[in-house]
Amino acid sequence: MLCFSSVPLFLKYFTRSLDAYTQNSYRYTVAACVWLPAVLLGLRRGLLKRNVLVRLLAPAAINTVMQTFWASSIYYLEPGMMNLLVQFNVIPSTLLGICLFKEERGLLGSKRYWLGVAMCLSGVVMTLVFKQGFRSDATMRGFGLIMGAAVFWALYLVSVRANVRGRSTILTFGVIAVYTAVGCNLIAVFFGSPSRILSLQPHMHLLVIASALTGIAIAHVCYYRAIARIGVAICAGAYLANPFITALLSRSIYGEHLAALQWVGGAILVSGAALLLWAQNKLRKAET
Repeated sequence: MLCFSSVPLFLKYFTRSLDAYTQNSYRYTVAACVWLPAVLLGLRRGLLKRNVLVRLLAPAAINTVMQTFWASSIYYLEPGMMNLLVQFNVIPSTLLGICLFKEERGLLGSKRYWLGVAMCLSGVVMTLVFKQGFRSDATMRGFGLIMGAAVFWALYLVSVRANVRGRSTILTFGVIAVYTAVGCNLIAVFFGSPSRILSLQPHMHLLVIASALTGIAIAHVCYYRAIARIGVAICAGAYLANPFITALLSRSIYGEHLAALQWVGGAILVSGAALLLWAQNKLRKAET
């Protein structure tokens, strides 16, 4: 939770020196280097078969697109609001689950599910509408980007669920990180300014590396390990506290001030997401 909460704060600071594509390229290259030795060892020992490597291309491609939307949105939104709005991903993720997994279709008959959807949508509207200058081009652009990130984050979660079940967390995420780094580097070459990395001050390099280690290399593996130990519902529920941690830290660091009604909207959004997770967990328990 602490690792994920810190990511928007780092990204906001890097906007002063790097474009979104170069940020992603640098950070994911560092994260890939962390787990590359484990991936190479897995290949050497035959733990990563060719079919697995092919199957992991899909979540990696989705993750690359999601990261592009995610990092780009911070140039138009503040960290707290950005992290609140992305919680909208719970709606497309459950809808995708209903479409792709037969066992999830019972959600359509759940009152909790539809109440959660209504609360999430209401929360998103309140968080956006009560932002000062919400009709500005910058806010609308940021909103579009963060909604894109939310949809692709949902696709990523579903893709991971379908492709990495029962496999080593470190090896699977390591492969995804390497693939994503390649994708982010290609995007940076065509649309970013990777050469600007060479002109960064030493402290900036340290901060980028720290953000890559905490927000990518460590956070993802910890999250997947936690899911394996205590289950999706508890992890996803705990994750909903992230936007509030980010908003409080952003207020101290960047002076970000959410209006009172934005806090209310954020609380409704997160509560609706929690209700959706509750309905989903209730359905799974009923089936078992």
